[in-house]
Amino acid sequence: MSDNLDCVQNFKINKHYYEQFYSKIDIQGNIYRAQNYQAMFKKYMNNGAFGFREFYFDNLIYTLANKKVLELGFGDGLHTLLLAQYGAQVTAVEISSTACEALDIAAHKLGINNQITIKCGDFKTMDLQTSHFDYVFGKAFLHHLTEEQELVYLQKIACLLHAKGEARFSEPAVNSVVLDQIRWMIPVSGRPSKLQKKAFEQWKKNDHHPDRDNSSLHFKTIGNKFFKQVFVRVSSAFSRIERLAPNNSKRGRQLKRIGDKLDDIAPYFIKSKVGRAQLIIYKEPK
Repeated sequence: MSDNLDCVQNFKINKHYYEQFYSKIDIQGNIYRAQNYQAMFKKYMNNGAFGFREFYFDNLIYTLANKKVLELGFGDGLHTLLLAQYGAQVTAVEISSTACEALDIAAHKLGINNQITIKCGDFKTMDLQTSHFDYVFGKAFLHHLTEEQELVYLQKIACLLHAKGEARFSEPAVNSVVLDQIRWMIPVSGRPSKLQKKAFEQWKKNDHHPDRDNSSLHFKTIGNKFFKQVFVRVSSAFSRIERLAPNNSKRGRQLKRIGDKLDDIAPYFIKSKVGRAQLIIYKEPK
């Protein structure tokens, strides 16, 4: 199969998956959270929910008033609503039509629809104004792309940002092949151990993530093709121990709090090797 066909197939797989995944978005819950955005954001920063603590480590959220933000893969829309509540003008991109409809409903009910422009479909084919955006955000976005798609998308992102613009992505980190192989051997909620060969093969067949490089070195190397400044911050060396417990369980939340505390005191050289999350910042497009 050619690289181009791989890209087309990957888009179809992700669209099919996320149409179902976002079919039951808690719109009213998102409206409530967005109405109480200051208290909710503080809560998320404190408890590490949604990766906000890593994404906004420098309190960037408080500087976004009147900034033009392009959000790629906005998902359930909560982050988009929070951005608008903090005063940003957001162009929100998502492949799931159900997610787009949910965000539109929430934005209108909150009265902030004039701050949010929703674009539904493939970012690659969208007609967007060049040198227009102050920021491009993507939370768990790039690792859903094939590496060929990633090249095309980053080149386009560089064109859409103004000269001093910044792109910011939170992505999974895989910086140790040995540790990654060990990880695959440990069963977690929704994923069997690699040692359970048949069950793992079936899970892999249904997994919507492409096989690709998610190392910090990869993101630095590809970023240097299109941006003058590239930064990577690796985190979550311990916080993902929550996955050893059932999803959304009390035990899982307890484990996450323990993991977050360990992350706070762990030396960076340890996190850079065993951390499972990374914030990628690209500045000043070439």
